[in-house]
Amino acid sequence: MARVVDIATASAGFMLTSTLRATGAEVVLEELVPTADQIVPTVHVTDTSTAAFEAAADEDPSVASVERLAADSDDALYRVTWSSVDGGVLGPIRDANGTILSGRGSEDGWEFTVRFAEGTELSSFLADCVTRDVDVDVQRVARTDADPNGRPFADALTDRQHAALTTAYHAGYFDVPRRATQADLAEQLDVAPQSVSELIRRAVGKLVDETLIADSP
Repeated sequence: MARVVDIATASAGFMLTSTLRATGAEVVLEELVPTADQIVPTVHVTDTSTAAFEAAADEDPSVASVERLAADSDDALYRVTWSSVDGGVLGPIRDANGTILSGRGSEDGWEFTVRFAEGTELSSFLADCVTRDVDVDVQRVARTDADPNGRPFADALTDRQHAALTTAYHAGYFDVPRRATQADLAEQLDVAPQSVSELIRRAVGKLVDETLIADSP
């Protein structure tokens, strides 16, 4: 089953590291696909001038070339060709067949959300980072299995469990302090109060098992 992982890295020499530190810019990856020999992403740049960003990028050893695609007074869009895909975290992501879903960089480092088709690929990615001495902070790992309607973990929860959890969430049952009681939920769900407790406990247990326990790398 696929894994979606949020990671952060501040490895020196990683893509645009010196540019971001020199300018204080923030960048968001608009498009990035690791390939066998080159990566040509599109990045959205804010919090710096185009002149400052381009001057710093020209001196950045991680950048082979940078092309401005669009710009206005507040931000700009660039196509960047990296000098190498092997430095930093991109090589391990590529070699583990990971797909980068989103990425954001600043002078403090980069944050990525990456999808791996199987838990074994995530394990390979983490082992490769250790081998290459790539500093990676894993912030979240989740199993994902969406049904055709996009509901996550569809085969983990029954329809009644799903209804109980979503009703409880929207009613404020999980808020601190609580804004709804089990009796309130029972009335909305048209079930006995004791059934609400059982449905929520079983649903939460299933989600913990699916996201944190089962097949963890």
